[in-house]
Amino acid sequence: MNRSYSKIRHIQEANKRLENRLLTEKRLMEYDIDDEAMASSLEQELASISPVIKEYLPNVDLSSADSAVQSLNGSDICAIGNDVTSFVNTKFGKKIMEMFPDDNPLEIIKQMGISINNFIEYLSTLTLSDLKDILKNIKSKIEEAKNAQQTPTTTQTVSEGRLLKEFFGTSMTLVKIGSFEMPALYMSLMSYIIVGFLALWLLKSLLCSFNIKITKIKGCRVKSFEWGQCK
Repeated sequence: MNRSYSKIRHIQEANKRLENRLLTEKRLMEYDIDDEAMASSLEQELASISPVIKEYLPNVDLSSADSAVQSLNGSDICAIGNDVTSFVNTKFGKKIMEMFPDDNPLEIIKQMGISINNFIEYLSTLTLSDLKDILKNIKSKIEEAKNAQQTPTTTQTVSEGRLLKEFFGTSMTLVKIGSFEMPALYMSLMSYIIVGFLALWLLKSLLCSFNIKITKIKGCRVKSFEWGQCK
């Protein structure tokens, strides 16, 4: 009797080890990252993406999955809702009007809203590997956008008024984020918003790759974004 029980227990333990190994392999297949040294845990992954994100969003806590979700939910990023243009106007309208009082600032705000809306749609199509690659390069892209507004002339930089005229003309200055093109003006002004959206989709993809589905928290309102939706 004891021998039969031991055999059954041995078989159960072997099945459990096999199940765990298959689950690990499944995670590795889902967690398709091109880095040479892939992190072995979600906490390590959060630590690896934290420095760049916190440079632009210092209040986001990436020490754990729970703290990351909670802090992003409480940030400006998760308050955008469905009306992107109104969000842009609330956050950047005053700045735009100060920068371009005589150059149709409301049109700039409208176009910024359209661009951000398209960027959100673009992020929703990316894989985890794509998102990580963009994060690696986002700081240099933001610097590129800022530099694009400071093209030197003989003794001074190009004025913002001239930049705006170029923007609405044929010589629009664009910066590529992955395969997505965004006017340098927008990227420079809204850098923390852009990094915030990137962090949001990256965190969601990380959680999904570890089969962690957060379904009870509904505090983030960014278009159709939901924490529990995994592809």
